[in-house]
Amino acid sequence: MNSNPLLQLKHLIFYSLIFAISSCDMISFSANNSTKPSFLPPSSCYNGSIEGVQEYMDITFQEDSLIISGYRIIETLMKTVEMNGKGTFSGNLATLHINYLNPKEPEQVFQTVEQWTFDSISVRKNIILNDISVQMNAYRIQCSHDQTSDTTLYDTFGGFYEGYSVVSKHGLFGLIDSTFQISIPLIYKDLEIVNERSIVFYDPDSGLRGILDVNGDTIIPAIYDDIHCFNHGVATCLNNGKWGFINRSGNFIIPPIYLEVNLFKPEPSRHPFNEGLANVKNSDGTWIYIDVAGNQVIPDNYLFAKSFSGGRAEVYHREKWRTIDKNGNCVENCN
Repeated sequence: MNSNPLLQLKHLIFYSLIFAISSCDMISFSANNSTKPSFLPPSSCYNGSIEGVQEYMDITFQEDSLIISGYRIIETLMKTVEMNGKGTFSGNLATLHINYLNPKEPEQVFQTVEQWTFDSISVRKNIILNDISVQMNAYRIQCSHDQTSDTTLYDTFGGFYEGYSVVSKHGLFGLIDSTFQISIPLIYKDLEIVNERSIVFYDPDSGLRGILDVNGDTIIPAIYDDIHCFNHGVATCLNNGKWGFINRSGNFIIPPIYLEVNLFKPEPSRHPFNEGLANVKNSDGTWIYIDVAGNQVIPDNYLFAKSFSGGRAEVYHREKWRTIDKNGNCVENCN
């Protein structure tokens, strides 16, 4: 079993939706009720993200309690889960019961108890499930249904990666640092996430993509149909229909000869190189593993090959899925 608490929590919350819990009693809790903090408005919207999960919430603050509604997008599963709940305040700490609902299977409801700590611009969520505790931050944004305009709020807040977060307002994207100072002005039609202090941008005039640094200076001009931010010191890009890898000078260190690179889009936090190896598709349709120099490090070719995690990867080989180690040895489902 994976020992990563975040992965355990994601599995428990999101995969447990397949088990119907349609008539559970709410977990009881006690709290010293007090009025909501004075810095909170009557209502507010929040946007948070963590490891391929996006969350959008609309919160109504009452004198001593709060009501939430919203949804959570699990990018890796291409699923949306609705969420709603109620809670009570004790100072700036709120304890909530949250219901998660898969709208495609409305009879399935999953419940958690969560503790949220509010300040004037954000909420730090402590999600507790089966003795696992994971923190997730969400930030105040402009509510789409709000008729007023608060110029201090962004329309979306992408969550911090390496101390930087993509934000948007009126359809334009920029980057802020951990002190909420603008690092890249909000002038771009699209920005992805920061990795190795690089970020992919989209040029609507050419329809192509390039890479900026976190200060907005161009590292790679927008000359590629698709590109991924730097990972293990290289960036993968789509050149004339095939994928290759370039360095920060824009020179190809692995030529564009591959039909696919397993980026697992649309989750931008997934990268082509995982644990030093990238899984790529050859011109003959088979998948191999290469290192950052472009060397094939496992001699076998596979019908499909997933990325490495914890020293293991799943491959489809000889008409079945198997698990291999980084030497190509089968370690699971080998018979």
